[in-house]
Amino acid sequence: MLCALSGCDTVTATCAPQPCWSATSASGSYRVTLRPAEDSVPLRRYHHWIAEIIPVDTAAPVSALTIDGGMDAHGHGLPSRPQARSLGDGRFEITGMLFNMSGEWRLVAAFSNGVHPDRATFSILLQP
Repeated sequence: MLCALSGCDTVTATCAPQPCWSATSASGSYRVTLRPAEDSVPLRRYHHWIAEIIPVDTAAPVSALTIDGGMDAHGHGLPSRPQARSLGDGRFEITGMLFNMSGEWRLVAAFSNGVHPDRATFSILLQP
């Protein structure tokens, strides 16, 4: 599965060999990186991802994360309900990720430091 990035900051080469995507949160207080646990993003198979949410400057550490998204061009959400589990130090394991087709997917990482909610949005193009 080939992956491309559009609509967010960069594909971060330091995640090699896995593809990964990084973005600044809506508030500008966090740097968020998402990557599959495998070397690629599979289609039509459940898989895991890792999220890393790093505070910028003096922002408080993140205590909770949810992942949602979908294909805006097709008018549908994710075909699964991913669950995030904290691994500590701003890292989360995301289980239950599933992409049922190629195309442009939007992922939204919504999180909180216990007081203020924030989010980062990613646009991921999955090619057959």
